Amino acid sequence: MANWRKTSTPNVYVAHQQRCPASADASARCSCAPTWRGRRWNPIKRRSEWQKPVTKDRSEVLSWLGAGTKGAAHLREGASAGRTFERIGDEWIAGVVAGRIGRRKGRGKAFTETTVRDYERSYRNFFRVELGPMPADDIGELEWQKWVDRLSREGLSRSRITRPRVQTAARRAA
Repeated sequence: MANWRKTSTPNVYVAHQQRCPASADASARCSCAPTWRGRRWNPIKRRSEWQKPVTKDRSEVLSWLGAGTKGAAHLREGASAGRTFERIGDEWIAGVVAGRIGRRKGRGKAFTETTVRDYERSYRNFFRVELGPMPADDIGELEWQKWVDRLSREGLSRSRITRPRVQTAARRAA
């Protein structure tokens, strides 16, 4: 087990090999290739975090610490944006499949297998592709209407938006 020791540089820790004189005495001269590790504050999780993996290069630790300082604003911005549509949709589909989420009418009754398959297909092929990476709070009525109108112009059924009219007509003709 490594014996991590603070260095004169803030948030930088060092561990010497056991055979190294500096391992037992902090004032002794190092004769090994020590292992370095950094520790910084994570503003999103609101707690400190250790660098993973540890490294033999001290400059990697310094770069990791610097990146955390400069990237903190970006991390805060991403966290304040909220959950994405994809994450919420995945949770909802998982709840429907597991039977935790049921129909609105006939409370307590689960969806039928065909309905679940249709929901999964529609979500996977249309909703997730188009709206998945967007923060859910940023999707308003205007975005929904633009999307439905575009799918309608492409020949998709406005009522279901699950399959092209061309494919439906081809099935009837066959």
